Amino acid sequence: MPYSDTLHHDYLRAFAKEDVREVLLRLPEIYRAPLVLRYMDGFATKEIACLLEVPLGTVLARLHRGRKRFERELWAYAQETGLPLPDESVDVVISNGVLNLSARKSRALAEIYRVLRPGGRICMADLTVEGELPPEVANDQSAWAG
Repeated sequence: MPYSDTLHHDYLRAFAKEDVREVLLRLPEIYRAPLVLRYMDGFATKEIACLLEVPLGTVLARLHRGRKRFERELWAYAQETGLPLPDESVDVVISNGVLNLSARKSRALAEIYRVLRPGGRICMADLTVEGELPPEVANDQSAWAG
């Protein structure tokens, strides 16, 4: 896949419509409805507020949270089914805290290496821990977030 300023859209387009539908169905209705109305049916946010009979700010918050949940669910779905990309087809993989959400990190890394071209690059900003942390670190939120 060549460089793109619309990486999220390019990644989403790699999934079949059935895959996107499956991921949407995993979301709670409170987030699914605004996402479908906005991004699939093309309604404006004010129209969605009227349709759902909620304040505009509520729609905006649900869209924001829904997009985040959709991204996490899409990642989980890709882990379960494999990334919808051919072997050695990606130049760069960027992970900004997503790998940390994976319960099967070794499988996720194997999938990343499968799709990376020879000489491809990985850029990660993830917090990983091997083994047990001392309780004073594990219970200290400032140790987990800068």
